[in-house]
Amino acid sequence: MKHIRDKAWASLSKHLDGSYEEFVYMKFEECFDYSPVNTWNEVIADIIVIMKKREEWNGEVDYKVKQVKNKFGGLRFYIENNDDFMRGVIKMAEMQCSKLCNTCGSYGEQKIQTGSYTPKQCTACFGNTYY
Repeated sequence: MKHIRDKAWASLSKHLDGSYEEFVYMKFEECFDYSPVNTWNEVIADIIVIMKKREEWNGEVDYKVKQVKNKFGGLRFYIENNDDFMRGVIKMAEMQCSKLCNTCGSYGEQKIQTGSYTPKQCTACFGNTYY
């Protein structure tokens, strides 16, 4: 699954400094799918930062990322050894991603969802995409 780790780091490295590279490679070692919408990568990078801080604070915690994807137009982030803390972090990230336009990345603008499986777009991007 080396190519998945490479793909994850290539996407997340735009939002994380180089000190996270080894951590990302280690946490995504068993990941079998990394296919989120590109505009979500900054939010996913925030999950990684929190995950690392949590593991440093509590040495008994060892999360493993299993899958990160778009499902029913929303972020799904699955990890092994999940706990209430990370469930809350992931839920917050899912809520943040639901407010992002998946084309331009604008936050909080009115969104249009064209189907139950497609990510949302702001009205400006929707108007530029579909006529």
